[in-house]
Formats: sequence, C-alpha cells, structure tokens
Amino acid sequence: MSDKVQKVYAHTLYQANIKKLPKKLQADSFMIGDRKYSWWSIDKMEADENIREHNLDVVELVKHNIV
Repeated sequence: MSDKVQKVYAHTLYQANIKKLPKKLQADSFMIGDRKYSWWSIDKMEADENIREHNLDVVELVKHNIV
C-alpha cells in the first residue's frame, strides 16, 4: 500500500483592473481581520524554495494564463 496521496484541484482565475487601491492594501503586507496577506511577484514566488516545492504548479498556471 502506498502512502502517497494524489489530489486533484480545480482552479478558477480572476483578473481585475483596480482604479483606486485602498491605502491599506498598498503596503507589501497587510492585515484583514486576523489574516495576514502580502503581495508577491511571479519572480519572487518562483525564487522561493517553499513555493517551488509546494505550489509551483499554481504559480505556473497564473503565469501562463494571466500575466
């Protein structure tokens, strides 16, 4: 019996043009409620070891369909 788990994900991508980004969201990172968010470029995500190991497929999906 194999311990490897195969998962299948269905991603929906959205693209938006924001004319006026609220000041709070213009920082590199920000809080909304109790959650911390941050802005990352595609290059930064591709260079991050953790993202490359766990989510590079999602970065590539975004890179080739939105950017």
